[in-house]
Amino acid sequence: MNDQMIEWTINGSITIDGGTFDANRSGQNFPANTPKEVRLVGDPNSGGDFARIQDSTGFENSDFFFEIRDFDQASVENLTVDSRPELLSDPALGSGLDGLHIYDVRRITVANPQIRSGDDAVAIGVFDTTIEQISIIGGTLSSPIHANEIRIHHEAEATTAGNIGYAFLATNINDCAEHGIRVTDDPGTGNRISDLRISGVIQQCGQSGISVEAKADRVYCDASIQAVDGHGIALHNEGYDARVDALIQNFGSNSNGIFANFYDTIRVEGEIAQGGVGVRAINCYELYVSATIRSLGGRAIWGSDVRHALVTGSMMKGTARPIYSEGTSDYWTIVGNHGRDNATRGMQLAGANNLRANNQFL
Repeated sequence: MNDQMIEWTINGSITIDGGTFDANRSGQNFPANTPKEVRLVGDPNSGGDFARIQDSTGFENSDFFFEIRDFDQASVENLTVDSRPELLSDPALGSGLDGLHIYDVRRITVANPQIRSGDDAVAIGVFDTTIEQISIIGGTLSSPIHANEIRIHHEAEATTAGNIGYAFLATNINDCAEHGIRVTDDPGTGNRISDLRISGVIQQCGQSGISVEAKADRVYCDASIQAVDGHGIALHNEGYDARVDALIQNFGSNSNGIFANFYDTIRVEGEIAQGGVGVRAINCYELYVSATIRSLGGRAIWGSDVRHALVTGSMMKGTARPIYSEGTSDYWTIVGNHGRDNATRGMQLAGANNLRANNQFL
C-alpha cells in the first residue's frame, strides 16, 4: 500500500460512521511503506466545516491511523484503534503509529476513545491556527512501547500565529512508554496554552504522569496519578497559576510528586506519597501547600528562590525532612502543620522574615 487507505480533501463537511479498517501491516513492506490509513483534509479558509468519525475501528496501522486537519470542528466518538505494538520487532518501529492525530482544527472533541497505539495515542498539533477548545473525555488510552498517551503541541514548523486555548482532558491513561500527558512548544515560539484542566486516572508511565513544557496561563489537576517512573506532575516552563488537588502515588525515587519552575502561583492539596521529593518549587513567587505528604525518600516540601510560601494544615510523615527552603526564599509562613517519623524533624528555612507557629513535628 503506497497511498492512504482512504483520503478526502474537501471544501465542506464529512462524516465517517462505522466501519472497520484493517491496514494489514504484517503484509506490507514495513516500515518502508508508511501510509496514513484514513486522512481527512479540510479547507482552512472555509470557517464552518466539520469532520466527524464515529463508531469506527482500525487495526495494524503503518503510520497515523486517523488524521484530521484544517477543519473548523472535529468530533471523534467511540473510536477504537489497536496498532498491535506487540507484533513489532523493535519498539523504535512504533514511531509514527499514532492512533489519532489532529492538526489545526479550532474545536476538537474526542469522546470515549479506545486506543492502543505504537506512538502517541491522541496527538493534537498546531501550526498557524488558534485551537480554541480541546476536550478528550472517557475511554482508555495506551501507548506501551513508544511515546505518549496524549500529546498537545506546537509543531516543529509552527508560527507565532498558532495558539492553544482551553483543553479539558478526563480519560483513563494506562501503560505508557513515556509521558501520560505531554504539552510542548516544539519550536520554542513562546506561545502559551491558556487553560489546561486534567482529571481522570493516569498510571503506569515510563516517564512523568503529566509534563507541561510549554508556557501556561492556568493549570488545574485533580487526577489520580500512580506508578510513574518520573515526576507525578512536571510544570517546566513559566506559568501564572497552577492548582493541584490530586492523588500522586508511587512516582520516581529521584523525581518529584509535583515539580514547578517559574510559576507565579502554585497551590497544592491532596496526597503525595511513595517517591522522591513531594513538592519541588524553583523560581516561583507564591507557594501554598495544604496536603498529606508521606513515605518519601526526599523532602516533603523543597523551595528554591520561592519568595512567599504558606504551608498550613499539612501532614508530613516518613520523609527525609518536612520543609526546606534555600536561596532567595523568604517570607514563608508555616502554621498548624504536623509530622512524624521523618528522618530529620522540623524545618530549615532561608531568609529572615519567616513565621512559624503551632507546628508539631514528632
